[in-house]
Amino acid sequence: YGLDIKNYNGSDTPTVFNAVDIPIVTSEVHTYTVDQEKLAEGESDAVTISVDKEGDGEVEKIVSTGAKLTDLEGPTIDVSKLFDEYVVGTRLIIKDFISDNKDKIRNIKVSAKWNDTDIEILNNRISLMSYGAGTLHVAAIDSVGNKSTASKEITTSYLFKGFRSPIPNTPYYTNKVLPIRFALRSLSKAQIPIQDPTLKIIKISDGSEVLSCLADCFVSNTNLYTFIVPKNKLSEGEYRIDVSIEDNVYTTNVVMIK
Repeated sequence: YGLDIKNYNGSDTPTVFNAVDIPIVTSEVHTYTVDQEKLAEGESDAVTISVDKEGDGEVEKIVSTGAKLTDLEGPTIDVSKLFDEYVVGTRLIIKDFISDNKDKIRNIKVSAKWNDTDIEILNNRISLMSYGAGTLHVAAIDSVGNKSTASKEITTSYLFKGFRSPIPNTPYYTNKVLPIRFALRSLSKAQIPIQDPTLKIIKISDGSEVLSCLADCFVSNTNLYTFIVPKNKLSEGEYRIDVSIEDNVYTTNVVMIK
C-alpha cells in the first residue's frame, strides 16, 4: 500500500510524509505516529510506525523514519551460512551472510558481540579474536531503521603448528635430554594466552605409559611450548608422543638409541 500524510498547519505548503509500496498481510496492523515539528525540520525519526503482526494489540516491531518510508523489512542475517568452528583470528565477511531487500551492504549498520563483549568491525569484517566456545550475536539496521538480530554458537581454537626440532628428526640419544617443542598460532598476530596442554609418552612395543605431564610442567615462551624429558628417562625403542589441548590430540613418534 501507499500512504500520504499532509499537514498544512495554517500554511499553503504542507509537510508531507510518504509511504511507498509497503507490504502488509491480513490481520496485520500498522500504526503511524507523526511528530509534525520533527517532520517539518526534516529529522530522520519524525515518523514512528508500530507493527502488530497478529492484530492482537501486541506490537512486534517499531520503526522510525523521516519524510519517506519505502521499507518495513529488516536485513536478513543468515547465520546458517557460518561454520560451527573457526580458528581464532578468522574474519567473517559481512556480505557473505547479511543482505537486505533494498539496501546495499554499505548502507547497513552492523554490530556484533561475542557473548557480552562488543566486537570491533573493520572493513566490513567481523574478527573472531576470542578463544573457546561462545555465542556470536549480530545486529543489522538498514537505512530506514529496520533492525534484525541473530545469534549462533561458535567454537574457536588455535592452529597447531607442529612439533619443532629435534622432533621428529630422530633417532635421538637416550643419554641426552629430549626437548619436546610445539607451537600454536592464530590467524592474527596477537599473542596467544596460556593454554593447558597435557602430554603423554607411550612405548609402542608394549603400549605402556612411561611419562605424563600436566600443564604446569611446560615452559611457554609466547606461542611456543617446551617440555624437557630428562636424559636416560627413555630407554631404547620407539615412543609415541601425545599432546592434548582441549579436545584435540596431536601425535608424533620418536626413536631412542644409545
